[in-house]
Amino acid sequence: MAGALFTVAAFCDPVEAANSREVLDSKGFHAVLEDGELGAVAAVGAVCFTTLKVPAEEASRAREILDALWKLRPEDSEARRAMTIALVGVGLPPLLFYSLWLSVRLLPRWRDLSSWDRRCLKFAVVANLCQLLVVAACVLYWTL
Repeated sequence: MAGALFTVAAFCDPVEAANSREVLDSKGFHAVLEDGELGAVAAVGAVCFTTLKVPAEEASRAREILDALWKLRPEDSEARRAMTIALVGVGLPPLLFYSLWLSVRLLPRWRDLSSWDRRCLKFAVVANLCQLLVVAACVLYWTL
């Protein structure tokens, strides 16, 4: 397996990652799983995921197969963006509202999201609701 490896997918669930690797292996790809990359850091700990990599020259074809397999859509990246903004935007209302807007846009397409993106979206919604409660408590405190 010569050449640089290119990440074609990231998974929170190692079983899902192994299944995807087996699918690519059965189609003649030289897929490799790498574990333990840090996905996001929260106050409660870290979210780790497994990456699936193939040689760079096989990447586009492998991604097409995975897209068909998991019904991934371009908007799936919005779930990751919503989660990241929810983490980074703690205490910054403009980012909080942007993350909420992304989350609300994705909720109707819940079934089309990959399992990783569903987890990202759940985390973003919970983080945003917690932040909204804090903002509401602060507003009530300052107005009373």
